[in-house]
Amino acid sequence: MKALTRANNLARLMVRYAQTKQKYVVSEFVSQHSRRLCSPQSVQFLRSHRKVMEAELQQAQVMKQAGIKTSHIIKVMAIQTEGYHNLGFYSKDMYNDLHRHRQLAVVGGDAESAIAHLSGKQCSDLNV
Repeated sequence: MKALTRANNLARLMVRYAQTKQKYVVSEFVSQHSRRLCSPQSVQFLRSHRKVMEAELQQAQVMKQAGIKTSHIIKVMAIQTEGYHNLGFYSKDMYNDLHRHRQLAVVGGDAESAIAHLSGKQCSDLNV
């Protein structure tokens, strides 16, 4: 059984269709919340706000090509931003993005080029 997670939340927005205006209108808006909202310093860690920026990813890729481990790359970035809490992403996000970029680079790479090479050999071989 799933735990009840939205109990006593007073915040709501009600919208109705006004026939006379042929438009949707807000009929009720209550902004009061029953629980504390996320602090501005913690917003960056909400899943919807967590992201490795393009510049950070490019810096990490250059460091990775130089042979630096991903964990050390993240540590350097944390030092640059004066702490892990200022990064704006989790270390797992960086690992995932680097892996995703590496997978995209391989799509047109090794396996497909090997198959194309062997297919070319097969066509040129008269004994087959």
